[in-house]
Amino acid sequence: IISDLKIRSIERAKSGPWDYVVFAVKEIHKVRDGAEATDRIVGQYNVRLVEEQRSELNPSGLLVAEYSEKQMVGERDNGLEQKSELDK
Repeated sequence: IISDLKIRSIERAKSGPWDYVVFAVKEIHKVRDGAEATDRIVGQYNVRLVEEQRSELNPSGLLVAEYSEKQMVGERDNGLEQKSELDK
């Protein structure tokens, strides 16, 4: 299983100075019975950051305090299925 996340937009939330709403598309690639299937899921991600002292390990001084994910739209893209040459 391989998963890719493509961010479409990031907006500041009104709930706090370090709160953001992110809209992204997650592509999940799976191989079953020698065929590849790809699922595409559009999601809303809510992220709240907190500040800490900057350091060499964390030069931005920001940490993720809260994170949640809500699926907006999901589909299975069967058009990308491929038969494996290993099945022959």
